[in-house]
Amino acid sequence: MYVGTQGVYTYTFEHAKNPDCPVCGSLLLKIDASRTITLQELIDELANHPQILMKTLSVRTASKTLYMRAPQSLEEATRPNLSKTLDSLLDLNADLVVTDPAIGVHIDVRLILTD
Repeated sequence: MYVGTQGVYTYTFEHAKNPDCPVCGSLLLKIDASRTITLQELIDELANHPQILMKTLSVRTASKTLYMRAPQSLEEATRPNLSKTLDSLLDLNADLVVTDPAIGVHIDVRLILTD
């Protein structure tokens, strides 16, 4: 901050990484979900989750892409998965990577499928 004839004032502080933050930390967010819900229902639940707060979600696992919002060709290719149930798409305990192209970060989610 410039203070005229007095000089320049600067304030420095150290940015701390919050280990419990799903974005900047290493938190693996654990979520229970019924194995009979569809991928679209899961995406809707994730979009409303207070620790995720993303609206245009893309979801993938380490080995396959479940749904991608962009580019359009991937969205069209993965759109049929939205109506499939989770038990037809995933193993019992699946690790998901949830992204939002508008934000540019990802959140790791451990999805625990229940009956």
